[in-house]
Amino acid sequence: MLHHLRRLFPRDQRRLERRLQLALKAGRMAAWEWDLRAPRLWWSPEMYAIHGLPADGPPPEDYYALIHPDDRERLRQEVEEAHRSCGDHALQYRVLWPDGSVHWVEGSGTTLCDDAGQAEMMTGVCVNIDARKEEENDLHFLAQASAELAALTDYAATMQRIAQLAVPRFADWCAVDMLDEGGRLKRVAVAHVDAQKVRLAHELHERFPPDPASTTGTWGVVRSGEPELVPVISDAMLEGSIADPDYLQAVRSLGLHSYMGVPLLAQGRVLGVISFITSDSRRVFTERDLAHARDLAAHAAVAITNAELLEALRRSDAAKDVFLELGYERASMDVVAARAETSKRSLYAHFESKEKLFAAVVELVSNLYLVRLGTPADDGTDPADAVTRYCGRFLQLTLWQPALRTFRLYVAEAERLPGAAAEYYDAIFAASHTRLAAYLDEQFDLEPRTGRLDRAHRVGEH
Repeated sequence: MLHHLRRLFPRDQRRLERRLQLALKAGRMAAWEWDLRAPRLWWSPEMYAIHGLPADGPPPEDYYALIHPDDRERLRQEVEEAHRSCGDHALQYRVLWPDGSVHWVEGSGTTLCDDAGQAEMMTGVCVNIDARKEEENDLHFLAQASAELAALTDYAATMQRIAQLAVPRFADWCAVDMLDEGGRLKRVAVAHVDAQKVRLAHELHERFPPDPASTTGTWGVVRSGEPELVPVISDAMLEGSIADPDYLQAVRSLGLHSYMGVPLLAQGRVLGVISFITSDSRRVFTERDLAHARDLAAHAAVAITNAELLEALRRSDAAKDVFLELGYERASMDVVAARAETSKRSLYAHFESKEKLFAAVVELVSNLYLVRLGTPADDGTDPADAVTRYCGRFLQLTLWQPALRTFRLYVAEAERLPGAAAEYYDAIFAASHTRLAAYLDEQFDLEPRTGRLDRAHRVGEH
């Protein structure tokens, strides 16, 4: 292209080159020209930058040596086909820089042929698309991670899966630390492509656990509830934050480059921290990356909270059986913990006292009762039939064993828990009455204060 312009407009060569450079800079593109008959290869300065090469050197003699081995043959076939057919080529591929890093390039070109159909020149442009590929990978990672979180049942196992999904798409390292019931950080997941480095990370974490007094790192994120972004981890930062020489040497050997720590927040409470670190890839985390990380952490926190609620429900269900079987006096937190297959400390972490656990049992029985009861609207469109069926279910559930045993339990504990009877009545009988009244009001337009039927629906007028 440039060679042809020089031949056509020899006097305007400098002006044309300047315009070409401005156009390439504006489009963030690099240009190249390959004279097949000379042969001669020309690169614009931007081509050297895209390939990590010094701009003062000549173009490489073997361009394919710069291409990632997995993409090399595909690019060769595309270019050769364009050469044979005097056509165009366009594809995305990876290049290897002298420092070993991998970068994405989108290249396109065209073949110029003479009147006899013989190819005499190829010319084209290249664009670095690292940012685009990172965004695509990040969004794919977030979508897959969100799907994993949606099926969360054991958050420790799921956090390990999330950490594995992050590597190497989003980071070279990913670690998840959760606060336990005693307020201590417990590492539940670590991921890296090298299993030996994962073991090393676990060993370092056990030998040199994070300092709770630190204002940075994992504990800093826990204490502030705010994310931390360190675009480039310098050696001065490591020396300033690590006093132990053995630990400093071990951390240096990991080649840590960029860091993000994001809190797992639920209703203003910090559950833990997800840490993302780059090393070999030399990726530098940005504010955009931090936004993605915060979005993932928000989904993870919701899923963890839901799992905790399910666990609390399981414990409440075990407590229900214990209270109904033994009564309030004989039921103990030790028995409930054993029945729920959990620790007494874990039980107290969710229910501060035996009274609050008992209140949760009442709520559980009430919810089960109301789920079984449903509403009159569940029984078809005929109001008379719907009310009859609803009242029939109400009678059956009044004699339902868990409801009867709960009622007897309240009677037995009337003196100890004087407000229990009122709570039970509101949860069972008042709620059932409210549902029936709401249905009748909707069907017959009941006057809310008198409860009388609207004149148009009174008996005898149908």
